[in-house]
Amino acid sequence: MNLFYQGLLVFGVVVFFYNIKNKIVNRRERGKVLYKLLLDNRTMNIVSGAVILMLVMMGWALYGRHQAGEVITEIEFTQFLSTLVLFLAVSINSLSQTIITEGGIIKNNILIKWDSIKKIEWTGFNNKTCKLVIDYNSPKRASIVKITVKEDRTEKDMVTSLIKQYRKSSKKKK
Repeated sequence: MNLFYQGLLVFGVVVFFYNIKNKIVNRRERGKVLYKLLLDNRTMNIVSGAVILMLVMMGWALYGRHQAGEVITEIEFTQFLSTLVLFLAVSINSLSQTIITEGGIIKNNILIKWDSIKKIEWTGFNNKTCKLVIDYNSPKRASIVKITVKEDRTEKDMVTSLIKQYRKSSKKKK
């Protein structure tokens, strides 16, 4: 069982550094930030906060056991460390804000370039939010991403105008 958690720890470290590399590449390619969507990853932020709280409580319990003179086994420490590293590796993608930039739209550490966007559609209108569905070509396959935008007319109009403006300018460059 300890070998499983050590493998999980190695996997988490690899994913962590891969995500850091992607974040650096995206920062280089994105250009100037035009708009940040604050509402988009709200559910993921709440869940991530709960997981962070559980990890802090788990670390506090291990620390309390150590202070009480109990021996913390290698498996317990490896479980805690592998869970922590794996969560940090995944949270780099999920905790970042959705950003509209000169280079494209960045959601969950994925840069969707303007020239790879095929179709944009507004759906899911309710009393507070609406969804922006973006159909695009990623390097490996066609993909779809959903972005939550406030129903507020100004934010929706701002996002729509930025997308129209930069999609047109990317098509002219081709």
